This record gives sequence, structure tokens and C-alpha cells, in this order.
Amino acid sequence: MTIDLQELMTQLQAATAAGASAAEMHLREATGIDVDTTRARANKRDVVTRSLRIRAWLADGRSGEAGGAPEKYAEIAQKAVAAASKSAPDQGAAPVERLAVSSRGLGIDDRRFPTLAPADRIEVITSAERGARGVDKAILTRDFKYSDRRVRRAVVSTNGLNVEEWSTLYTAEGLANAGDVTIRESIAARSFASISSLPFGVVLARRVMALQAPQASPEGVKRVMMPPRVVGPLFARLATAFDIASLEAGACLFANGYREGRSVVDSRIHLIDDAQLPGGLRSYAFDDEGVPPVPLALLREGIPDARYIDLPTGRRREIRPSGHWIDGALRPANLLLRSGTRSMSALLSEHQTVRTFVLDHVASWDGLDLATGAFEVVASGFVQRGNDTIEGPVRNVRLSGNVLTMLSNLVEIASDTDRIDHVDAPGMLVEGVTIG
Repeated sequence: MTIDLQELMTQLQAATAAGASAAEMHLREATGIDVDTTRARANKRDVVTRSLRIRAWLADGRSGEAGGAPEKYAEIAQKAVAAASKSAPDQGAAPVERLAVSSRGLGIDDRRFPTLAPADRIEVITSAERGARGVDKAILTRDFKYSDRRVRRAVVSTNGLNVEEWSTLYTAEGLANAGDVTIRESIAARSFASISSLPFGVVLARRVMALQAPQASPEGVKRVMMPPRVVGPLFARLATAFDIASLEAGACLFANGYREGRSVVDSRIHLIDDAQLPGGLRSYAFDDEGVPPVPLALLREGIPDARYIDLPTGRRREIRPSGHWIDGALRPANLLLRSGTRSMSALLSEHQTVRTFVLDHVASWDGLDLATGAFEVVASGFVQRGNDTIEGPVRNVRLSGNVLTMLSNLVEIASDTDRIDHVDAPGMLVEGVTIG
């Protein structure tokens, strides 16, 4: 049962009755389904979740929080006040002031959600798995899953804040294998029409089969072409280093450039965070502290220029928080990279005699050290001369180097752009990577 904002405001009084001088409530309600498949046979589970979190402040700025089922709000309020009594005083601590919040134009709530039939949702993932297996008899599939949620978030506080937001999220994923090549693919969208129209199973299986040919040698290859599906996860990881504490403590690879106002990567690299991008996978009207987000130029012409700021830090320094506090931490929202003017094919065609390693995928960028920029990852792709002459695939080879060196040795940014989860990423042609 949905709790409206007026009722939440009434329930908030339980915190002041328990001894809080200020308090705020965060309500999250979600409905949807999860589907997994076993050789196109679907197992569906209906999902309904409801949670309430209360944060309470005492007169001297001590604060504490507690969470649980919404119907136990009075008990949660008492626990939050008890936790506050054990914390250290902070004179700058208090709920966020009431700021202008609007979810209009975000396009993150699919109005079709309540009318979707279970069979339509199941068909998304069963058809994806069938499509993958239909590409070749050598293809093995597993872990094909579908999930959707319609989420309501609401925040009320004794400072007069009372905001709510509805959003939908659809995700699908699967794994395909043949020989020594295994690729996992995932897609996500805010609307059912977007996710149901993507034949990701077929595309996934074709990529696996393309890598089955006899391997080429990567020896002597100096250039690497990274398509959007490689660039996106790379910058998704790099963006997590832009929190204000890491930058100012010198604990991340961008810290020196941020303090000195100098470029650390090629000046053509321009990275924006926009949490209110219409239809963005991480778009929202307000964060978990009730703060509407502001756009940030994380890298401006290669110079680290902005940072993520939480509410307590912003209040202590008398600067506006950035509105990126999600699930208990500062988190990047939608990331947009500036694209180039020529396609990846055109860039490769310009250098017919140059051997280039054109990546299909990187297994994971978790091996990237955010303190130093050093990385060692496993990747697969193709050795090519120009755009037309493919020597052969290279499977599961190690790439190593330093990401700042690699992005400083940028040859060109391509015009090919794709939305990879929450990153709008172009292709990039780079040097400075050790292959093998």
C-alpha cells in the first residue's frame, strides 16, 4: 500500500516525539518481476519491496539513522534517535533546505508499465536466448535474465522538504560461450519499447563466433581501437574517482591535475555528468539527501574541473552539494563524452599499412588502479590493417599500461557513439598500451 506525502509528514512527528530536533524520512517502494531462463523455459518471480529510512538530528548536531519496514516507523524513529545520541556533534549537520525539485521532462517513468502482460516481458529474454542459440550449434548460453522495476522514491523532512519521484528500469543480460571465448552482455533502458526492440542475444552470439577463427599475432601492434562498449565501462570506473575527498587527499589519479588546474589527458577529452539527462539510465530529480543534482564538467579539455560533493561537506564549506548521494555513497550519474567527427572505419582506413588491435571487449576494468592509473586487463579483439584487412582474432590477451598515458596518447576520438549503461561513449583510437 502506497503511503502518500501527507501521511509521511504526519509519521515524521514520531522522530521529534522521540527527542529529535530535526528529522527526515526516505521511503522507497518498488514493484516488478524477475525472470531467468533455462533453455528458453522461463521462471518468473513477482517482486514487491518497501523500505523506510529515518535520519534524526539532536540539538548539538549529532545524527543517526535507522531503517526497516514502513509500518514500523515509530520504532525506526526511536532507533535513529538512539543512534544519534552515540555519535559525535557536528554543528553543520541538519536536513537539506527545501530546494526547487522537478521531475518534469526527465522521461524516466514508462507509463506503459502497469499494462504490460507477463508474457510480453518473459518473451524479451526467452527470445534473446533462442536467438543466441540459433546463430550456431557451437554456442552455449546461460544466465539469461530479465528484470523490471517501477520505483517510487519519497523524501520528507522537518525543514519542509516533501518530494517524490516515479521511475521505471528494465534490464536484461545473458552469457554466450564457444571454445575459449565467453562474453557476457547486459542492456538496460527506461522504457519497455527500448529494451524489447534490441536483439542482444543474436548480436552477442555473433561476436563470440567471430572470435573463433585462427588467431593472429599481436606482436608489434602499437595502436588500439576501443569501441564505445569498451570506452563506456572505462570512463564509468574513472568517474568514481571524482569525489571531493579523494581529489583533495591526493588519493586518486586526477588529484594533481585538479589541484594545479592542468590537463592530465588529451585536451580533446571532455567528460560531463548530467543526472537530469532526459531518459538517462541514472537520471533522477533528487538524490537520497533530497538535493536536486547539478551538471558537472568532470574533465574540461582534459583538465579535472569538478567534483562530487555530499550534503554535510557542502554545508561545512558553504558550497552547494552536487546532488549525487545515492545508496549511501557519492555515485556518478549519466556520463557524456565528447565525440569526434569521423567514424572508426574512416580512421582505420586512413592508415592502411598500420596494424591496429581493434577490441571487441575488455573482460573487466576492475584491474584499473584509481590511485595511480595503472591497469592490467584481459581483452579480445582483432588485428587489422586498415579497415578491410583482418589478420585474425586475438583472444584473452593481457593489456597493460597507465590510463593517463594511454589517454594522453590519444590518436583520435571517433564519431561512433553508443549509450553503454549510464555512459554515452564514442570510440577512441589510442597508443601507449602494452599488448600481451
